[in-house]
Amino acid sequence: GYWAEVAGARVLASAFIGAVGVNDPDAQIASDASLIAQSQAWAGPDGSWSLAERGLGFAATASRTANAVFDGITVASQDITLSSARGDVPVTIDNASDKTLLLRVVTSATGIALPPTPGPAVTVRPQENFLTVPVDLQSSLSGRLHVEVYAGDVLIDDTFVTVRASYLDRLAVVGGIAVVLVGLLLFIRRRARNADTAGTIQDADR
Repeated sequence: GYWAEVAGARVLASAFIGAVGVNDPDAQIASDASLIAQSQAWAGPDGSWSLAERGLGFAATASRTANAVFDGITVASQDITLSSARGDVPVTIDNASDKTLLLRVVTSATGIALPPTPGPAVTVRPQENFLTVPVDLQSSLSGRLHVEVYAGDVLIDDTFVTVRASYLDRLAVVGGIAVVLVGLLLFIRRRARNADTAGTIQDADR
């Protein structure tokens, strides 16, 4: 269990220093503590790991320092009805810390076409940060958007958003499809009627 906890602390410290930069003092504390925790010296001279608790203390320091900032990052959005099939979904990332972080926003969806992901890194300053996600419902009536915020490979927070198209827009789409289908049906009936007429004339001639 020792190395699993140390590995988790190291992942958090690496994500933290990647988000705030190597010059941030808190990130340096977390990185140094996670590296010290990785030392085999905590096994003690007899290899019994009698000093493991001290090593785990450094791992806990690294995790606690990183989480003190990451726990203050939240992403939020509200269900939205677009005026057409295409539009932008507003997303808010709230940063309760006093640090500016470089994070990654990853989007996925069901029933919605999205731009390629992962997108570029996003600079998240203290307090509220606003961004938009372009979506395309195409012929769907509604879809489900999933927005995740990462620091490195660490998931910080995520949210789900239901996206709908307006009733009038969907009615226009359905009406357009109906018109096409009716026109196609009339065309087929006319061709079939002409074929029947041609066949009758040929039989009479014979």
